[in-house]
Amino acid sequence: MEDITQPIGGRVGLAADPLRLAGPPTSSHVAVPLETNPDLRFPESITEFSRMATNGKVGSILRAIVLQIRKAPWSYGKDGVRPEVLDFVKRNIALGSDASRARPRHQGIIFDEHLRESLSMVHLGFSAFEPLYTIVRARTDEELRLNMPYIAYLRKLDARDATSIREINVDEDGGLAGITQRVQLKDGSEEDRFIPVERLLLYTNERRGADWYGRSILREAYMDYYLKDQLVRINAMGLE
Repeated sequence: MEDITQPIGGRVGLAADPLRLAGPPTSSHVAVPLETNPDLRFPESITEFSRMATNGKVGSILRAIVLQIRKAPWSYGKDGVRPEVLDFVKRNIALGSDASRARPRHQGIIFDEHLRESLSMVHLGFSAFEPLYTIVRARTDEELRLNMPYIAYLRKLDARDATSIREINVDEDGGLAGITQRVQLKDGSEEDRFIPVERLLLYTNERRGADWYGRSILREAYMDYYLKDQLVRINAMGLE
């Protein structure tokens, strides 16, 4: 199979205008969280809710919630879909028993693995991924049935760690424009990299308006957790 894609930033994928990767468009704005508690506003919220999720009882409840979502009966929508298109989707996104069909020629994702990663949005408020593709010339019978000269295979959905996100950018109407991520270069230095919405997959829990940072499912329990945590610390100091 002939790979005709040129690497973009060390990765092979479909790329938007390379100039947009240097920074957000001038018409975009930084999304402002609606959270009123400064300790729980992004980016401080990532640290606080990550720490909270490691608490014994809180972590157990959180895992129980996430497990129920993962155990749900996920399936492909087949109504009105041509068989060859459905087969192509299955080769790119594998569910259940079809998981063994994923990653032929090193492409495709296992849905349950992606679901597990994406569900960090439940306690963090959001999770971000960058889809990466490999474009090939249609050669096989399966590819030719799609009636397209070139085929874009989903190579992976690359997670963008919430701790590396500097800001979420929105358009003037509040629509998502992209995210700005702090990345480390080969020489050890760091720089901001803008990922436009065309190259972004962003999950948000309980988004309110243009607040794409979302709302953690642990938000309502934070005050009780905080007071208990402080009492435990005070008691520990007394025992010393």
